[in-house]
Amino acid sequence: MAGACKVKLLIDDVRSIDTEKIKLSQEIQVPVQVNLSGHWQASSEDVWRALQGSISAIEGPARVGMEDPENAGYIIYFAKLLGPDEQTESAPVLLNIPQSGCLNLIVSRIDSVGTWYSSLNSKFAD
Repeated sequence: MAGACKVKLLIDDVRSIDTEKIKLSQEIQVPVQVNLSGHWQASSEDVWRALQGSISAIEGPARVGMEDPENAGYIIYFAKLLGPDEQTESAPVLLNIPQSGCLNLIVSRIDSVGTWYSSLNSKFAD
């Protein structure tokens, strides 16, 4: 365990389809550990708690994740906020912290499953 360290969160909020995405920067303090390769890792749950305790807390509904370091172009979601008064779900994931000390987070929408493409909503459905 390396102890608690400052990590800068660079947050891209892409929930709005009508306006440009919102970009936020927030510094947090989280416990980190060092993996076998010597890189820092932080628990997604610790990062989520620190973010939600900051002035840049995410308001729901939203999903929060980061790009998968092993599969470029894919996102690993680790937290879901269903609404302002609803429970937050988080998945325990170890997030790799780059040498820069910055984590790039993506905040995206939670859409109703299937409502925009489902054949059940089609005028041609039986």
